[in-house]
Amino acid sequence: ISPEDIGKVLIECKNNPWYYFREVIHVPVRGSGALPLYLHRACCAAIWCFMHSIDFELVQPRQTYKTTGITAIMSYMVLFEYRNIDIPYMHKTEKRCTDNVGLLRDYIMTLPKYMNPWAANKHPPGLQSLKYEGHNVSIAVVSAAKSETVATDKTRGFSLFTWFVDECEFIPYMKAVIDGANPTIVQARETAKANGVRSCMMYASTPGDLETDE
Repeated sequence: ISPEDIGKVLIECKNNPWYYFREVIHVPVRGSGALPLYLHRACCAAIWCFMHSIDFELVQPRQTYKTTGITAIMSYMVLFEYRNIDIPYMHKTEKRCTDNVGLLRDYIMTLPKYMNPWAANKHPPGLQSLKYEGHNVSIAVVSAAKSETVATDKTRGFSLFTWFVDECEFIPYMKAVIDGANPTIVQARETAKANGVRSCMMYASTPGDLETDE
């Protein structure tokens, strides 16, 4: 591909996210290389919400690609949407949260070399400090809170243009986390609007048991 065509692809991705999700992003699969993103109904709805700065939650059974779709959206945010921010990732366990950061790294590293900011690195970036240096965008692993008091301060210091909270229905004190984050989310949304970028809080969870609190 020529430098001129590379420029055209990058401009098209920036101006038309659907092109990125339909034609560019591929999902790494063990033993099968990489496959195009499966744009099922929920994934398309999530992308549409992101493009219109509407927060969303995907509640789906396991193995129905909810994390896959959100990770694809996050890869677009890191590469094309944001500058100079830290993006929090949350999960009910720190290990699972770190696994999700690993998925994001793998998705980006599967892209063509001219889109992969770590293509020239001898080693892939670490998961506890995943960063796109060129845009100064970092992914921060945020552990679950051990008390309601701690939960309200979990997002202190972040400018919350976006975050990814996986298994949000099962994270202890999640309501307190969101209550503590709300003022920052509102302020970041106004800042994003003023600067012509999107803001979107993204949540995913498997369905709980209707006969229990989970």
